[in-house]
Amino acid sequence: MATEFRNPSFLEPDLTGAPGFKKISPEAAPGIPHWTVTRGPVEVVRLGTSERPPSGAGQALRLKTSTNERDDPGCVSQDVSVPPGNKVIISWQERNESGGADRHPNEQRYRLSVKPVTGPANGVLVTDFRPEDHPDGTWVTRTIEVTAAAADVNVEFRAMIQGTRSPLITAVAVAGGAVPQPDLFGTAVTPVHATKAGATVTLPFTVGNRGPVPADGAKVSVKLKPKAPLVLLAGGADEVSFPNVKITREGGPVSGGFQVVLPADARPGATYTATATLTYEGAPVTDPVLTWTVILDGAVQPGVDVNKLLIFQVSKDTSELKHQHLVGVPEELIRAGIASAPVWPGAEPDGTSLICVGIASTDQPMDLAQEPRQLFTAPEGYVFTGAAEFAHFRQVDGWENVSPKTKLDTEFPDGDNTRLRIRGAQGGIPVPTLKGKTPGEIVFLGYGLHVKAQGTARPGPCKPGSMTFGTLPPMPLSGTIK
Repeated sequence: MATEFRNPSFLEPDLTGAPGFKKISPEAAPGIPHWTVTRGPVEVVRLGTSERPPSGAGQALRLKTSTNERDDPGCVSQDVSVPPGNKVIISWQERNESGGADRHPNEQRYRLSVKPVTGPANGVLVTDFRPEDHPDGTWVTRTIEVTAAAADVNVEFRAMIQGTRSPLITAVAVAGGAVPQPDLFGTAVTPVHATKAGATVTLPFTVGNRGPVPADGAKVSVKLKPKAPLVLLAGGADEVSFPNVKITREGGPVSGGFQVVLPADARPGATYTATATLTYEGAPVTDPVLTWTVILDGAVQPGVDVNKLLIFQVSKDTSELKHQHLVGVPEELIRAGIASAPVWPGAEPDGTSLICVGIASTDQPMDLAQEPRQLFTAPEGYVFTGAAEFAHFRQVDGWENVSPKTKLDTEFPDGDNTRLRIRGAQGGIPVPTLKGKTPGEIVFLGYGLHVKAQGTARPGPCKPGSMTFGTLPPMPLSGTIK
């Protein structure tokens, strides 16, 4: 909370039992305690019971003298302590000069200046006010919001022109809010599959930012807590941060991972759990816990070899290419997949888009129609429509330009349209091989899964979804709401 103004209602000097006002010049001592009169003179005015504002203040400031219109327009200021980067609201109560008429246009106008603040190029926020726009004798509350650029800000009230008519100002206050923070979220890419007991597996995750405030990656911490019998790989890090990285809504999520070892006596079908906590500047984020499930698979599913199948998301947004699951994917394949692709999925709320997935084999051609574990989870904010096709292509210029396309047979597990399972296709789903192909000959299988952005979705990068094929570890699916 910001420090309060001192003498905010100009109760010093105390005019109890004195004349109704006191004129104070810049050179006067003691002047107005805690305020600096830099131009003037000004007046401190005693208020009768019926004249007081809602705050009940018994005195107020006049930025001019009431007796000599040739006096310089008055100006007073005070420094107030505010944590840098803190958004604060400065407020005060104002009443215009009642009775009579102004002798000059804008005679009661005054200016508030606050410095240093973020936003204006010179670090000074200047706002002019017109008390004459309000009914005579009516107290109004003025407010202005600023973001402090230093530990102390200077607040200055200044009359604009000469004259004897001036508003009364009192009850000056400052209210501070919390320093704006990034809106970080973490996503554990799960489940993670292992093929043998004692294996080392990677627990992948992403950290994204839904808010407008950038996050300093060096202040981000993802701390792993493996649960026995899972153990951290010897020499491996149990905490990940992102030095020299700014995590922004526009830049999309950043990726990391932990390596853990399964027990040597693990049996096929066994499941294990690991968790991690996401914090920023030492404080947990809104949803701080990431959870992975690690599964030791039995025999490798027919037709899908974990060492031979390559899968990647086709989208111009290449941020997801940093994930470890793309290590070993030929550069030519990635370049072909994203060369002319749109940002998929990318739609406004209630709009439609596409999730496109590229698939190829490094060994022999295979048929995915016999693979029962093809499960997709949509990025947050999207749902599947149920429509889906596949095609073969070298480069994506737009799904509508890919031909021929074959309809995929799909279903929503448990009726949940945020998840989509591929059941097969008439005539099979042939996966081409990269073996023996030159870069110019590379062809890959593409899934086109139609999605719709939910009407309540928030603009910005989505919390990633995932895709799972056979015994391959789940892989993230990125997306954006426009």
